[in-house]
Amino acid sequence: MNKRDMTKFDKFVEAICALLLLVSISLQVVFCVIHSLSIFSLVINILIIVLIYMGLSILSCYPERVNAIPAEICLGNIRRYSIKMIRYAKFIFIASLVVPEVCDLLEYNLGQWYSFVVVVAILAEIIFYEVKIIKLIHLIKK
Repeated sequence: MNKRDMTKFDKFVEAICALLLLVSISLQVVFCVIHSLSIFSLVINILIIVLIYMGLSILSCYPERVNAIPAEICLGNIRRYSIKMIRYAKFIFIASLVVPEVCDLLEYNLGQWYSFVVVVAILAEIIFYEVKIIKLIHLIKK
């Protein structure tokens, strides 16, 4: 999606997502300093987070790759829904990283339920948009 096609809310979500990424990286550094962890583990953790963020950001530039459809079909609402699906999945992923990092600094242990809730939230969001996209694709192919 071009910048001119983005709504104010889309820009807000992208800005918050980038801010959460910086917060997550900062919390990783603070945790490593406090607990005297190795630089290697810090670099690997940050690298994984940044690569996933960049991958999802690049994927939002090519939404036709999400559903493996030709670029001619990926227009209008199909394109918008694909981009929103990627953007919100990225937001949920990055936001879900900050919570356990804060809890680690406060020495509070989150249970296994947290990971389950995050996965369910991402899957629910993806299924919601995929159903909309598949319905639109079927309407076009008729």
